[in-house]
Amino acid sequence: PPIGEQVEGPVKGPVKGPVELTSVEREVLVVCSRGPMSAKEISGRLGLAGKSGYIKRTLANLIGKECLEFTLPEKPGSRLQRYRITVKGLGALKRE
Repeated sequence: PPIGEQVEGPVKGPVKGPVELTSVEREVLVVCSRGPMSAKEISGRLGLAGKSGYIKRTLANLIGKECLEFTLPEKPGSRLQRYRITVKGLGALKRE
């Protein structure tokens, strides 16, 4: 298009807005608001012990949404890894 002409189309890039949480993501944040926990501890507290792939995806989604963070960011695969809620995660819990 010529310079100065407006072009309509979809907005590219991330659009910042309120974080949308599924019911399980919300439960994970509530559990993690009590302190850092391992994936196994979180899964046990939610009664999802047999659904390790499901809980891993949920934790990855929450990290992507910046609602959870690693306690050992330099070692994401460590057996000592824990997840803790972020300020953004606490804010998302309070909004709902």
